[in-house]
Amino acid sequence: MSEAMEGRWVGPMPVQQFMDSFLEFTNPPCDKPGASAKNWKEHFKSVGTFSDASEMCDRIRALVTESGALPGMKVLRAWEVPNGKGYCRSRTTLALFSEDDLIHATTPCSQRESMQLCILTKLAKQNPKEVKRSKRERHKEYCKISFGFEDGEKGCSRCRNEVVSHAKTLLNYQHRTHVFMVHMVDPYARLIRFDRDGAIVSANFNYREHGDVLLEFLWRYSNASEETRGRDPTVVRATVAEEALAKEKLTRWIAKDRRDRPVHKLVIQDSAATDQRKKMEVLVCAPVSRPSSVTGRATRGYVGYHPDSDEIVFVKDSWRSTDPSIVKETDTLRCINSAGITEGVPVLLCGDDLEGRWQSTHTADYSHEKWNLGRERGGHRRIHTRFATDKVGTPMEDFKSSKDFLKVVYDAFLAHKVVYNKCNILHCDVSVANILVAADGKGFLNDWDLARSLEDIESGPQRDFRTGTWRFMSSYLLARPAKFHMLQDDIESFFWVTVYTILCFLPNNLTSHLKIVVETVFDEAQSGIHSASLMGGTGKLCHITSFYPLGLPLEVQDNEPLTEFLEQCWTLMNSLYSFEGRVRRSIRFKTNARDMEREVYFSLKKEVNSIPLCSHAALEDLFVQALAADGWPVNDSAHDYLEEAAQKSAEKRKADAMEDYLEGLEEYSQDRERPRKAPTQKRSGQEAPRLEEHPTADHTEPGHFAPLSMSFSEPSSMETPVNYKRVKRR
Repeated sequence: MSEAMEGRWVGPMPVQQFMDSFLEFTNPPCDKPGASAKNWKEHFKSVGTFSDASEMCDRIRALVTESGALPGMKVLRAWEVPNGKGYCRSRTTLALFSEDDLIHATTPCSQRESMQLCILTKLAKQNPKEVKRSKRERHKEYCKISFGFEDGEKGCSRCRNEVVSHAKTLLNYQHRTHVFMVHMVDPYARLIRFDRDGAIVSANFNYREHGDVLLEFLWRYSNASEETRGRDPTVVRATVAEEALAKEKLTRWIAKDRRDRPVHKLVIQDSAATDQRKKMEVLVCAPVSRPSSVTGRATRGYVGYHPDSDEIVFVKDSWRSTDPSIVKETDTLRCINSAGITEGVPVLLCGDDLEGRWQSTHTADYSHEKWNLGRERGGHRRIHTRFATDKVGTPMEDFKSSKDFLKVVYDAFLAHKVVYNKCNILHCDVSVANILVAADGKGFLNDWDLARSLEDIESGPQRDFRTGTWRFMSSYLLARPAKFHMLQDDIESFFWVTVYTILCFLPNNLTSHLKIVVETVFDEAQSGIHSASLMGGTGKLCHITSFYPLGLPLEVQDNEPLTEFLEQCWTLMNSLYSFEGRVRRSIRFKTNARDMEREVYFSLKKEVNSIPLCSHAALEDLFVQALAADGWPVNDSAHDYLEEAAQKSAEKRKADAMEDYLEGLEEYSQDRERPRKAPTQKRSGQEAPRLEEHPTADHTEPGHFAPLSMSFSEPSSMETPVNYKRVKRR
């Protein structure tokens, strides 16, 4: 998990600067407790020694409560989920709650949605008696290294994983712009602030010697406004009447296990720069899609109910990059809709960037400070944006028949064609997750947040990164990170979306080899020779030209129209690869990759009429022919063969690991029982060889195995915006 935060830690920030920057106020709602505040510096000196980490957690809680530094708040043991088997009280983590929040925090789930700040406590030495517990379990209570920012120390990855895990819980299960945490490894403590761009970590301080620093922070936190603490002011809890109405209207979209989740009211407003500024208040329950990481776009999708219009709408909430080459999705949708395009695309109802000091990230602002030992960051912030659209979609892969599936892809393809012809805009992220099915059964192309106009591609701010979903990007985009995005790349993505969906959800001649096909064709990636960027595309190129790795073309079982469609698409793709390869070979190598790709782009543009996929026409004809053909199966609904293969693979790995473990124990037992030879006596000028104990088997935790294929989380920055496995549910 800490890998997702690689290069996104800023610190060690001086503690006083940390508090003044993020918790500064001039008129606190209540004064410090007079007598006890004078003794805050000495407050933790009497804490004594601890027999275990649980005792430390209890003592810290009692002393913090006694200090009077948390007016209007309470500190309690946090709940955690051990091994996914149920909730229990944490041995080492405390959580702060406002007294108002405690009214709703009656269950572990509701507590997770109400806690405001976590205090993680650990002892600094390993406990020799804890020999029966795994290293991971022991580390939850004991650590020697902690973060290690001082003097450039690398720090403890397990500590960072634990901190990131708590931050993920607070940010992804609550409506927050940022979160604060306290990390304590006796006798030291640090203050941490997370937002969607990274984390700022304070210098460590000895809380036993300087208890006033910790209590000053907690006092400032408890006296700060909810907005300063990180709660999003544009989200409020619905009234009882509103909650009842919303759950009645949204029953279809709320899963049974989420119907006890609270309902919130989201404020959605157009930018002040728009001619007629609209405002909506939409009621939402649990999100239908949630971010998988702390940093990045952190996109959340909601099916919402708008009481004023009595309509069901879709709400998208995310943190967009301010990189000048990224156009706001709301601006793109306004451009598309104003051209009269409403079929096959979302129609923007209302929304834009949210206003407020904390509705943008601040981590990168401090990466250039002299005290920062982390990586220096670019100056592009992320801004919180929220908007509502008219179409509520369901996943394409839930199709009832293969013909329905191809029709949905065709609908999205036609929408792409109309937008390109009328607005000169490319989507730049055609994927399975971005082709959805509307209530009328028609497909539409969603998520235009990475879209770009041809004018911007040719002469706008340079985009120093690829955009798209790895599994569905064109082979040349995967092979050449500096490539200019072209129409052919988007059209090729439609092809790979179709192939992938057939492979994973319909019976075919490669179903028994699905794992190796997905790994070698769709997930193939390696580090570049001349750059740090990942490279790919070889698997797709080989599959088109020689059906590598199995030497077989894809055939859909008992489905002649779809098989014929694939064969003709394969021919188009093969001719496209040959043509672009010929153009590339005719161009002399340039001084850098970007200049080379610029030359390729304009060379291809000059011969646009000769390119096999210079327009949508060729692939459109194949769609029309296939959908008009006879012989389509009836009721061949989707079946998730990839998930089935993943489960079987995981079960096999688990069985193999257990077998290896038992064999290791048996060998160890036999070695222990085997009679030992007497040590060899020293001979002249030689040492006697030492007898060594056979090492015990390494205890791997059950269920901890490698994934079926490469699976990357959503990128945490626009420096690497390729989304390797972006799975969205609407």
